[in-house]
Amino acid sequence: MVTHNMRDALRYGDRLLMLDAGRIVFEAAGEAKRKLEISDLLRKFETADVELTDEMLLAR
Repeated sequence: MVTHNMRDALRYGDRLLMLDAGRIVFEAAGEAKRKLEISDLLRKFETADVELTDEMLLAR
């Protein structure tokens, strides 16, 4: 599944990959993924040159 919705990214699947310019910049699976919160994912964007949309921030 490909999504920009942070809530769905955490809710679904066994593994989470975050890409920037086609490269994997973050990966979490298993217990590490289950412990993540939306705020953890948003902090990952702070170091990437990514524009966050309202939809991403509000996890709609």
